[in-house]
Amino acid sequence: MSFWEEGPDWVVGWDTRRVPYCTLLGGADWSFELTAPETALLLVLLKKLEVQQQASLTELMDAEALTLTAGAEGLELQIAGYPGEFALRIRLLNARGTEGRWEAQPAQSVCSALGRLALKLAVLGLAGDNESGSQIEIDP
Repeated sequence: MSFWEEGPDWVVGWDTRRVPYCTLLGGADWSFELTAPETALLLVLLKKLEVQQQASLTELMDAEALTLTAGAEGLELQIAGYPGEFALRIRLLNARGTEGRWEAQPAQSVCSALGRLALKLAVLGLAGDNESGSQIEIDP
């Protein structure tokens, strides 16, 4: 099974045949891969940020900027910007230590693509195999 979406300055790919790095994320001049557990965590953190963002938007005026961060187990996501124009940053803070950032336009496309990936994985009931051989449940 695989998933591939890309546009100007972004790419999101997932392939069960690629072990241990099944997910590819990329921007205009960067890319890195994630394991199945990291992918599952990314999707959970993204959903958490979306919920926080929606709750915060009712409190913001159009000229107010917002920064929200969610992280766990060596993965950190951050959205920052103005209503309707949020950039997205991802940091992998484990031994591979890497970072990527999408500006507002590609960030919206990346979030949409990751949402579609989460739905696909939910239908399959997994994000792939982790090091112990068990499957990872996703709650999109």
